[in-house]
Amino acid sequence: MSVRLIPGRTAIVVLAVAAVVVFGALLLGLAVTAAMSMATAAILVLLAIAACDYVASLRAWRRSSPRMTRRLPTAFAIGVKRSVDVSIETEGTRAWRCALHDHTDPSLLAEGLPIRLTLPGGKGVETTYTVTPSKRGEVTFAPADIRVRSRWG
Repeated sequence: MSVRLIPGRTAIVVLAVAAVVVFGALLLGLAVTAAMSMATAAILVLLAIAACDYVASLRAWRRSSPRMTRRLPTAFAIGVKRSVDVSIETEGTRAWRCALHDHTDPSLLAEGLPIRLTLPGGKGVETTYTVTPSKRGEVTFAPADIRVRSRWG
């Protein structure tokens, strides 16, 4: 399982506010060295908070032991929309806001992806999306990706 870090809206807003504050301080006559020290301190605090959030979220996600099951129709007919049912179960008590992207075969035209959902702790969630085959032959699905919002956003 690979884990990538994508900055969230909260982190970007906090960084923008810090930049505006430092810029405002410069306009009010604060020395450049002092403004630079203030900006460095703000960035270090933001990085420390982000690192703590990342570690806490990663540990909690791994403890939740998510399991995804995909149920496919017995056959696909060219040009006929078919539903793909997906169920995800988690353990623990924490809920997770996430976006699921299933990697369908290139010959399938998928509709309804990514799926935004909330995974309640210790329960399962079922969802559906549709696919339309565009050519004959066997279809394969690659493992799905899920983008999870960190505990602190």
